[in-house]
Amino acid sequence: MIKLRFGKLPSHKTFNYLPRYYDPAKEELEKKLGMFKKSDDEELRKERILHGLRTRSGSTQSQVRDKYTSSSNRRLIIILVALFMLTFALLTSDRIMNLIIQISK
Repeated sequence: MIKLRFGKLPSHKTFNYLPRYYDPAKEELEKKLGMFKKSDDEELRKERILHGLRTRSGSTQSQVRDKYTSSSNRRLIIILVALFMLTFALLTSDRIMNLIIQISK
């Protein structure tokens, strides 16, 4: 097969991009300072109240979800262990065998 090209393939482009350093603690501090500057804006008041409620609760949404997930997992394990013990007790008892023999007669 003959490869025909009517020009060069373009080379990849390079950019002079320098990523910025991100400091979440500094950004949070700047946000808090901006909220507490004197302002009569109603939206700022709502944001301040909402931020205060979030920080007082002491738990984020992921922490609450993790707590519920772990309690759900614990409950599931307890139920499975109880069902296993009940099944084992029923299968090893003589009453079940006698009941099955009586029914089959």
